[in-house]
Amino acid sequence: MSHEFIRPQKDTINNPLDDSPKLFDAALTEFAAKPFDNASLNDIIKTCGISKGSFYHKFNNKMDLYLCVMDVISRQKAVYSKDITAVPDDFFEQMRLMFRQGLEFAQKEPRYYAFWRLYLAEGTEVKVAVRRAFPNRSGDTLEALIKKAFDDGQFKSRMPFSFVSGMVKLLINHMDTLITPEMSRTDILSLVDHIVDMLKDGLQARQ
Repeated sequence: MSHEFIRPQKDTINNPLDDSPKLFDAALTEFAAKPFDNASLNDIIKTCGISKGSFYHKFNNKMDLYLCVMDVISRQKAVYSKDITAVPDDFFEQMRLMFRQGLEFAQKEPRYYAFWRLYLAEGTEVKVAVRRAFPNRSGDTLEALIKKAFDDGQFKSRMPFSFVSGMVKLLINHMDTLITPEMSRTDILSLVDHIVDMLKDGLQARQ
């Protein structure tokens, strides 16, 4: 899946967090612990030991920093993940790969998914800003995969598209709650298989 990041009012190519690991770590910790409105930019700046002047030289505001954190996480996950569209046109095998990648990535850095979970609960203003900054986010890819599988008749005919889409997204968006840091890779893969088998039993059209 391709990745595009459009920074509003700033350099559209460079992400200053790539050269500021301490700022990224401080911002990630804050945004993973608190909703956007409650997150303290002053605490982030104080934790990483930079001046406000230095911060505003590189970033427009707290939202710009938030979007840059999301960009770093998205790029790291893109490197970690395989292209789901490379899998044959079996929706459930595509989901198996997506779940495996997501669960393993969650175990790699729990703060990434704490950040993501808080994002899911954010209001319209934050989500609109994210959609503008990331016009081809993976959520659009998932929706396209579900729609294609639905049109191809891979789901039971009595299942409406809205129900199928909602069930799949519910599992995708909450898969991080199913694992703990001490789980082994084998445990994670076994959990993934159980989830996909449950989806297949409930949604797949008879072959």
